[in-house]
Amino acid sequence: MRSPQSPQSETRRTLPWWKKCCFAFVTVAIGFAGVELTLWAIGVDPVTSDEDPFVGFSSNSPLLERKGKNYSTRPAKLSHFNAQTFPAQKTEDTQRIFCLGGSTTYVRPYDDRTSFAGWLREILPAADPQQNWEVINGGGISYASYRVSNVVEEVLNYSPDLLIIYTGHNEFLEQRTYPSLYQVPASLTSVLEFTSRTRTFSAMRQMFNLPNRNAEQRALLPGEAETILDQSVGLDAYSRDNQFRSHVVEHFRFNLRRIVRMAARHGVPVIFVTPASNLRDCSPFKSEFNSEQSSATVAELNRLLVVAKEMIEQKQFSDAAEALKKFLQVEPQFADAYFLNGQIQWQLGNTDAARENFQRALIEDVCPLRALPEIIEAVKDIADELDVPCVDFVEEIGLKSEHQTPGNDWFLDHVHPTIDGHRLLAEKLLDQMIAIQLVQPTSDWNAEVMETIATRMESRLSDEDRGIALRNLSKVLGWAGKLDEAGRLSDMALELAPQDPETQLQAGIVAEDRNDLSTAEERYREATRLQPDFLAAHLNLGVALARQDRLEEAREEFRIALKLQPQSAQILANLSMVEFLLENFPAAEEYQQQAVQLAEGSERQMLLNRLSEIRQAARESQ
Repeated sequence: MRSPQSPQSETRRTLPWWKKCCFAFVTVAIGFAGVELTLWAIGVDPVTSDEDPFVGFSSNSPLLERKGKNYSTRPAKLSHFNAQTFPAQKTEDTQRIFCLGGSTTYVRPYDDRTSFAGWLREILPAADPQQNWEVINGGGISYASYRVSNVVEEVLNYSPDLLIIYTGHNEFLEQRTYPSLYQVPASLTSVLEFTSRTRTFSAMRQMFNLPNRNAEQRALLPGEAETILDQSVGLDAYSRDNQFRSHVVEHFRFNLRRIVRMAARHGVPVIFVTPASNLRDCSPFKSEFNSEQSSATVAELNRLLVVAKEMIEQKQFSDAAEALKKFLQVEPQFADAYFLNGQIQWQLGNTDAARENFQRALIEDVCPLRALPEIIEAVKDIADELDVPCVDFVEEIGLKSEHQTPGNDWFLDHVHPTIDGHRLLAEKLLDQMIAIQLVQPTSDWNAEVMETIATRMESRLSDEDRGIALRNLSKVLGWAGKLDEAGRLSDMALELAPQDPETQLQAGIVAEDRNDLSTAEERYREATRLQPDFLAAHLNLGVALARQDRLEEAREEFRIALKLQPQSAQILANLSMVEFLLENFPAAEEYQQQAVQLAEGSERQMLLNRLSEIRQAARESQ
């Protein structure tokens, strides 16, 4: 037997290195969890639950303000939001629902009365009269998900019982960059994201007053949405950028998670809606040739496009399809070619192929103002990930559409549903609200009651209301260069509101854009008959007459316009041009001099140059 004092008894068995690492990891993890639990108990929130690391805003005024016993939409916000009012003190039997998103939620081009929020406002008391229902429309025109999430943060202070989120179409409307995403290596992104979501990080930043690195790098946007299309560059600002697209989708996913987590902290359920689009009757906003194509190749591709369009007009669909096949073999990312091919396949009865081409046209649109497939998938993915109910409006409206390809039967333009479309969405939202037991319909709720509500809803808008709304939508599409869609809406508006001078004016503008000058003249004259002091109508009529070389008549219209607005450099310059063409050089020079005196900046310089040309022509005529 070995002696207790032997050296062997003093030799200790060492632990393997991997066990030491495991013990160390477990110890640190338990300590970290304890710190996180303590910080949670005292109310410290993670940074990323409250902050958007990608964009910030130069100002952030609230949507609502308290006025006496009610909350109301702030007057400064009415350019982007519907006017809404609800009691500041919510009663115990009240269920308060906020519908949030962009212009679809707003219900462009109409108003809140026919939105899906408006439908819910009528449906819910009939389906479940035991509760008092408040449905607030918080949809903001041109609001993308990063703006919607800020609205969510505010309305959670007003005791909501449900948030309905319809967002995804406006993610590419505003100009911004993602510098931090470009600079951080992919291997570090997940580590940084995890760290910034911990309460420990938040507490340390507050304790030591650490700078917010994200705030320094994120894009700074104005307090209200300022879209690229509203700027002078318009569509020219858009070009194909797949990396930017992927970052936009990543940011969109972040915002959806942020919305759900903020709502969860307040115990408020959320319902997502997938954003649906017009596939069949909406051409892409912008197509772009590959920058590596030679000028000769681009010329040949443009020729093929012209040939294909001529063949479509002549109903030679098979030949047109062959021309586009050659085109797409050389330029496989040109959105307009897919849209044209979709129209051809539709006419040939190949509806599955047509739908695929329409979908591809949406994907390849360089100006993606309809939600991309990645955006729609993000909504469904985040809903599954965070166990959020989701109305798949894309699927629902597809099932209701001809050959499952939505068009003008369900949409007024590229993304805004018809009144029936809003009704359909409201009905599907009701189903979800029943599923989560927020609504408990009575036995009296049935299809007959729904039709009674529909009759009442339809009567809320007069024909003139509808016509004026469609006229305004026609203006927007005209500015975007979508003349066919603008013309269709203008025709519909004219039929509904023929006594509205601005509707007649818009019909004239659309006709003039199509070089149909006789129709344009007719519409402008009708506008001036309805409103004799309608400046824009007299001015446009003068231009249309001048384009037809009816210069004396044009001069008379410009003179009427000048009486209505004597200090207009534009009208004076138009009069000068007419007098010049009539070879009345002294009158042309006099009007031009007056225009120069009123103008400023680059416009003044342009008018000065024109004045020199008039004087030169006058000298030569002598």
